[in-house]
Amino acid sequence: LSVGLGGHVNVHRAVFDHNRELAVAAFDPGTTVLLADIAIRDTDALADGTFGRALYANTGARLEATRVVLETNLEVAAAALSAGTALVLTDAVIRDTEAEARSSDFGYGLVVQDGGRVEASRLLLDRNRGAGILVALAGSTAVLEDVVVRDTQSLRVDRSGGNGLVVQ
Repeated sequence: LSVGLGGHVNVHRAVFDHNRELAVAAFDPGTTVLLADIAIRDTDALADGTFGRALYANTGARLEATRVVLETNLEVAAAALSAGTALVLTDAVIRDTEAEARSSDFGYGLVVQDGGRVEASRLLLDRNRGAGILVALAGSTAVLEDVVVRDTQSLRVDRSGGNGLVVQ
């Protein structure tokens, strides 16, 4: 599911299974994606081994997910990238995110970068790689309430990491 150019989509009680590149993506200012009672699992990489993300918000979009499970996706399970972008997670589980196929790097549960914003409440991050949560670069914001990050594994590429929360 890819929504942009100011579109609005509501999805309730759905499963996104074995999709490629991005299972659910929101792009552009004015775009809103609302998800409830959703499972997203096993998102595959592109032919070059990159991506495999479950939730992806960028370039000013807003993506809200309530009662969502993201499991066994690749590279980054959920991301909010760029200024003006918002990702809201409520009653969510992010687990078993694996490394990018091309580089054996990443496997992060949740990434907020380049000025994006994440608000998360009642969130479990379990058995992700490198970092459960990564907040990176100026202007990026994470507001977290009732969050558990556990059993974060090291990166496959160099066995570094395994951090619960990284802010840089």
